[in-house]
Amino acid sequence: MNRRVFIAVLLVVFVVLLPAGLAAQEEEKTGLNLKDKRLGLIFNFIGLANFLITEHTDNVQGGLGMKLWLGEKTAVRALLDLEHTNDSVTTSTWIGASGAFEYHFLQRRVSPYGGGLAGLTLGTGAANDLGLYFGALLGAEFELVENLNLFAEYNLLVEINEPDFTIDLGLGNNTQIGIIVYLN
Repeated sequence: MNRRVFIAVLLVVFVVLLPAGLAAQEEEKTGLNLKDKRLGLIFNFIGLANFLITEHTDNVQGGLGMKLWLGEKTAVRALLDLEHTNDSVTTSTWIGASGAFEYHFLQRRVSPYGGGLAGLTLGTGAANDLGLYFGALLGAEFELVENLNLFAEYNLLVEINEPDFTIDLGLGNNTQIGIIVYLN
């Protein structure tokens, strides 16, 4: 299946499931029961949409982290990210660490949220680089089954890179898709 068609199907499914999930939850449900879901493991597939559209074959992109609920609508998370790109000319590896704050607007099966994040990246290979970034995030967490949630979000970031000390307001590949496995 063509990767662009696959992405289009995923977007249509997400757009259809989001309102359907909200409508199906008319009764007030805590959705993310904090007694059972206080701490979660995050498996992050950074930039999956861009990867599928551009059809890179030798790229590895992903992350691993933890999510901790502080209250009924607030959570913090920490992530370690890895990106390895290998094409016919260059090889680059990026390692990143970030922290984020999430405020969940609704506590239902589909839980939209907003917040902020900050982190740093270290690049080696074709481009040796150290970068700092901070910004805003907007996303949704969807409870697939008990203790297993899917999330998708977009990050609007300001990046400060060394050695050039350039500031870049990233509007490109700032999507994140992943799963959260909650621990009891």
